[in-house]
Amino acid sequence: MSNSNIKLAYATDSKPPRPGPEHEIVAHWKEDATTPVVSIICTTFQHAPYINDALNGFLMQETDFPFEIVVHDDASTDGTAEIISKYAEKYRNIVRPVLQKQNQFSQGKHPSYLTFNRSLGKYLAFCEGDDYWIDPQKLSKQCKLMDHHQTVNICIHPGLQFSEHSKTASKIGYHGDTAEVKSLAEMLVQPGQFCPTASIVVRKAAALNMPEWYFSSSDLPYGDFFIEAILGVDGMLYMPDVMSLYRCGLPGSHTDRTAKRNQSELVRDYDATIRSISRLFEIPRMPTDALETRLSIIKMNYAFRFMALSDYDGFRYVLESWPTMNVTLKARILKASAKSRPSFNILKACLDYKRAVTSRSVN
Repeated sequence: MSNSNIKLAYATDSKPPRPGPEHEIVAHWKEDATTPVVSIICTTFQHAPYINDALNGFLMQETDFPFEIVVHDDASTDGTAEIISKYAEKYRNIVRPVLQKQNQFSQGKHPSYLTFNRSLGKYLAFCEGDDYWIDPQKLSKQCKLMDHHQTVNICIHPGLQFSEHSKTASKIGYHGDTAEVKSLAEMLVQPGQFCPTASIVVRKAAALNMPEWYFSSSDLPYGDFFIEAILGVDGMLYMPDVMSLYRCGLPGSHTDRTAKRNQSELVRDYDATIRSISRLFEIPRMPTDALETRLSIIKMNYAFRFMALSDYDGFRYVLESWPTMNVTLKARILKASAKSRPSFNILKACLDYKRAVTSRSVN
């Protein structure tokens, strides 16, 4: 069994402690607070039950350099903005709130567009408002490593994925016990997310040079993937330390919204995803073979999602856009099943039976 699947006990006392006063945090900084080395980018929406943990995880960071927290709330109505404002009042020289009155995401504005230029740091560190950091040395470790690898623009590490349903956690983004530079090709061919969003630290100068479409595309899916792919062309600094926690199964989260897509929404998502990822072929030094593999993985995942909805038309739509050559045996079986609705129904029945048998054996 891989380490990423090993169940870990989750203790409530592993949450970040309540931070001390601002003067205690800045006392160890060797530079002026007005010139932060790191800008922590935190995006929030309806995160009132969780935002305290995120902000406490930032403020517990033990560094000898200044950092700032740029926290962007997208017009939450559940009290998130009020909590952020209280932190900003208490930590005037650290917390910089960006509180929207109208929801920007619904207007097609990407959070990166609204936060990157506001940041003052040399490095950008990411964490969404319903996740948090669990290691007070996280920023110090990652910035030190990046200072020693000047040609690499992104640093990542494993994290914990905490299930709100089972109340257990498992490792995600684990790729061995050695700190090393991982190739972008290795990331692209990995099914699922290569690293937790809350693990990512990048050079701001490189982030600002991301292509214009990254900031302006209204239908760009999961922006963290594109940060990894575009800034990782020269490799990705990997640290084996588990330093963040990602909550899964939250109502209204990206994963929750995606799971509830109907047929028409799923087609729209599929088109946007393929269109956006295909733009990566324009990036210099992009490993195109690995990117083709990634597109195949995505198409297969969408094909199975349409099958789960008994949507033959959507299933066939995905398969007809797939090249006939250089695909796996599983893909060839899917393509054959797309030729007629009876073939589709037979394959779906076989897969449903297999899942039912597997579920009974596990239980």
